[in-house]
Amino acid sequence: IRLGETTSVEIVQECLARIESGDTALQAFVSVDAAGGLARAAELDAEAAANRWQGPLHGIPVAIKDIIDVAGWPTAAGMSAESVAATTGRSQPASDDARLVAWLRQAGAVILGKTVTTAFACFDPPPTRNPHNLECTPGGSSSGSAAAVAAGMCFAAIGSQTGGSITRPAAFCGVAGAKPSLGRVPCAGVVPISEHLDHPGPIARCVADLAVMLDVLIGHDPSDPTSRHTSSPNLVASLAGSPGSLPRLGRLAGLFDDLAEDPARSSLDRAVSAWESAGAKISHPKLPDGFDELLGHHAVVLVAGLTANHESYQATHTG
Repeated sequence: IRLGETTSVEIVQECLARIESGDTALQAFVSVDAAGGLARAAELDAEAAANRWQGPLHGIPVAIKDIIDVAGWPTAAGMSAESVAATTGRSQPASDDARLVAWLRQAGAVILGKTVTTAFACFDPPPTRNPHNLECTPGGSSSGSAAAVAAGMCFAAIGSQTGGSITRPAAFCGVAGAKPSLGRVPCAGVVPISEHLDHPGPIARCVADLAVMLDVLIGHDPSDPTSRHTSSPNLVASLAGSPGSLPRLGRLAGLFDDLAEDPARSSLDRAVSAWESAGAKISHPKLPDGFDELLGHHAVVLVAGLTANHESYQATHTG
């Protein structure tokens, strides 16, 4: 867009065409704002023509996981807007953008639609399919976000992770996902599971795109008690500062190998060998003592938070 090789309108039209032709089978989106997206893209193209730039995401179509508030749109969290309103007291449709959505808009993103999440971003399987094989799962809970990016229906999407819900679907769908450290991306405007574990974060086509997204998303929100007093680390500049350099990769064993099946371990080993052959530095860090207890502790914290935050729903839907 900045070089004049394409326009935001052309990019958004291409994404909308892919949604129109493919999402009936894929089921990545809950809702799509085609008219609003095209109108915003046209505004941003006019700004570009006048050499005025909103930010690093100027004209880029981004989708939002449907546990995150977008002003004027309902937040159904994989259930229904009524269930979310009854459980959390949120207005429906949302009266304001979540903080991270507001920052995306300020950076020039075109908010294209809302993507499918599992129910309350937890355990139930989603209707979304894997774009590489419709008979396979895309993973959850950020199912629609990962599938939409992998299918080229948007350039990036927001997911959330309380126990693997960004990194798992990103891996299943063959795209890149980042779970920032706790509190780096504000949770204000995000339907909670557990304040001790909830992490909003981006899914994109590659690591470089994740850096662009994170530079926009990381920041302090005074209205969010879990938000850290940190600013964006300028990850794009960090990547650009070492052109052609190869990464340092850690190959974890222990619990991860113990719980993986043979094909998964073999696939990982082949990938690590390929990186090492290309010159990457590979280390084999030892997991801390007691790490095997992590999953049990995580389950307790997750379920306690889920129960506390959604007690009213549980009380009226217990069989």
